[in-house]
Parts: sequence; structure tokens; C-alpha cells
Amino acid sequence: MARRRRTLHLLLGIPPLGGHRAAWLREELPPEAQGDPAHFTALARLAEAAKLDAVVLPDAAALADDPASAPPARLDPSVLLASLASATERIGLVAGASTSTAHPFEVARRIASLDLVSGGRAALLATSEFAEAAALNVGDDPAALREERHRRAAEFLHVVHRLWDSWTPGAVVGDIEHGLFADPERIAPIDHHGEFFDVRGPLPVPRGPQGRPPVLVAAGSDPERALAARHGEIVLGGDGLLERAVTAYNEVKARAAAIGRSPDRIRVLGRIATVIGDTEADARARLRELDAHLREDGEPLGAAGWAEEGRGGVLLVGAPEQIADELARRFRAGAADGFVLTPDAFPSGAHALLEQVVPILQQRELFRTDYEGSTLREHLGLPQPVLSRHAAASA
Repeated sequence: MARRRRTLHLLLGIPPLGGHRAAWLREELPPEAQGDPAHFTALARLAEAAKLDAVVLPDAAALADDPASAPPARLDPSVLLASLASATERIGLVAGASTSTAHPFEVARRIASLDLVSGGRAALLATSEFAEAAALNVGDDPAALREERHRRAAEFLHVVHRLWDSWTPGAVVGDIEHGLFADPERIAPIDHHGEFFDVRGPLPVPRGPQGRPPVLVAAGSDPERALAARHGEIVLGGDGLLERAVTAYNEVKARAAAIGRSPDRIRVLGRIATVIGDTEADARARLRELDAHLREDGEPLGAAGWAEEGRGGVLLVGAPEQIADELARRFRAGAADGFVLTPDAFPSGAHALLEQVVPILQQRELFRTDYEGSTLREHLGLPQPVLSRHAAASA
């Protein structure tokens, strides 16, 4: 059998009004759109029409440091994505959560619930970064959290995976004749007692269509790459330079292989921020207009004006053909299996990306023209994971 051609995975990052902090000043959307489900629904449907793998809603557990100059609101991603699940059919739904300030039981429950209500389209974006204000909002010491956040993240994801495995396949029986709704032998507590968390379990949510929802983990630093290699099925690269991105890609795969994970079961995605115009000159003028709103000591902030989704990645500025060329170049060079793409401003930046750039990639047979499956794992080509030893023993 001929080997299937390798193609891109594309996800749309959706900060409230756009990736650039000054996006709201373009007046494309009213300020209240940051809390309007209809705005996010329109973007999700646009991404689904372009056949993207998923939309990504990062989380922020604190008000923006400067609400006077940037949209401060962030709805709870899992709540908003539940609304988007009813308005879409195939596209994946990725909800962000901080492993530094959230609790693994609550996160596992929310994502498992989203996976069920969406028919197997949910995923978790787990980030160990946090704002000092977020730590103070949950009564934690910011300095202590910063020092321990990588250990905490590893334990957090271990607990989440075990909770998702606390219901094994076939647990829900529905045997009317014998009056057996669920097999208690297939639902087990996890009895976790660790450095940061004590969680009895089991999860009060049955196993979903994906077995476990995929987990996205950022890998911008060495500790994060170690975490991603052990727990991530989708790894967000942080290196902008092509050569370093290729090295980081190979390192994550090698680390996974060294601990017994199959590198083929991990997708490494680059983070790309886009500014698109009819010509390169138009795109650069658009970026100058955005940057002009953000000044510090009389100098434009430039790329520092981007929301967190654009940091640690690549800023692409140009015409649709140029953007497609660079995505293809990085993909073919082995820097990534795909990309999380964050346009500068909504909705115009999303329309340019999804209606002009993506069709070029489809014409070049680098991206799908239709969905072949119904779950996010199927979009990503990721099989259901093997049950943990603990869960398998209870089955």
C-alpha cells in the first residue's frame, strides 16, 4: 500500500478581538464583541469551512495589566467552546487552562464534559505560564509558583490523564434486564497523593469518544520540552528561527522516543502570527498602522504589541502567496507538523487567512479539502492512547 502523503495540521488561535493588542482600534468589531458568543461562533464556522483541525481559545485567569489599552476580558474557554460545539459539526475545540493556578480535577471534568457534548472534538491546552495577578486571585504565592511550576505541571497532567482513564471502555452497561447501569469494576478511584495535589477520583464523567482528549503543551524552554515529551500529544514549538525550530522539533521527538513513546504519536506545531494584505506593501502598512497605536518612549512596540498567542513564534507579514510559501517552507524543512495561526485582527485577518492563504495550501495538496473523520484525534491522525497501567488493571 502506498504511504499516505504527509499534510499540514492547521489550528486557528482566537484571542478575543485579534492577535495584535491594538486590533480593537481598527473598529472592525464593537468592544463588547470580546464577550459575545456570536463573534466567536462566526470565527469557528469560518475555520470549519476552511477545514481547519481546531480552534484554540487560550485562558487568562486575571484581568489584563492595562485594561485601558487592550481588551481585558477572557471568557472561560470551556464554557464558550461548549456554545461553539452546538454551532459547529466537525472542527476541534481546544480550551486553555493554567497548570499553575487551576486544579486538575476541575479541568479534567470540564474537558471531558466538552468532549462528550461535542462528539469527541475537545482538547486541553495546558500552560505552566501565569500572571502574578492570577496567582493572587487563587491565594497562591507567585514566587513559589514560579519556582515549582514545571513540577506542578507534570503532576497536574499525570492526574488529568489518570482521571480520564478512571472510566474504562465498557463501563456504561445499561443492562435493563439485570438492573445494571454501569459496571463498578470498570470505574475506579485514582487515589493520587502527590507533592501538590490529593485527588481521590474517579471522575464523575464517562469516558468520551476520544478515550482521552488530546493535550497540547507549550515547549519553549528545556523544562517545557521535557514536559511535552512525556505528556503532550500536540507540542507547541517556541523557536522562530527555522534552524532552531528544526532542532527543537527533532529534540522533542527524540525525548519522547527515549522514554518509550512513539514519535509518530506526537504532533509538533509552530506558532504563527499573521498580517496579510493584497501585496507585501499593503501588509506592512497594515502592521505599521497597528503598531502606531502602541508606543513606548516614542518608539513603536512592534512585535511586542502582540497578544500572547503571537509570542515565542513567528510573525509573518505579506501577501497570501508569501504567507503560504513560508508555511510550506517551514513544514517541508521539518520545523513543524503544522501551525497554530493567529491573525492580527478580527474578522478581516481571519478572512484573509482562511479564504486566501488556506486555499493556496489546498491547491498545493498540502492541506485537506474536506474532513475524513469526526473527532479531533482523527483530524490530527492520533490514535486513542493505551490505557495507563492503573486503569488497565481496573478493567
